Amino acid sequence: MKVRLSGDDDDVRLVAELLTEHLPVVTADRVQVGEPSAPYPNRRDGGSRRYVEVYLLDDAVHVRAEPDDTADSPAALPAARARATGIKGRPGRGLGG
Repeated sequence: MKVRLSGDDDDVRLVAELLTEHLPVVTADRVQVGEPSAPYPNRRDGGSRRYVEVYLLDDAVHVRAEPDDTADSPAALPAARARATGIKGRPGRGLGG
């Protein structure tokens, strides 16, 4: 599937990098992500957009982000890992920020 990311230039870049680097890890390589496209300026709004190809390799993709997940859990989403390790994201941008 093709995923479109649209918004602030830095946020779009960061989310594209996070998807590319972490989605395969948290899904035990059952989901793969292609290289993000180059940024394109948005036509009507400020910021930019990028496209990312996401490949589902099997039907059994189950991940969770529950408070008791630890940073060592392969099923923990980054937000759960951030909570478990105390990592803070940018204010208003998720990851417990």
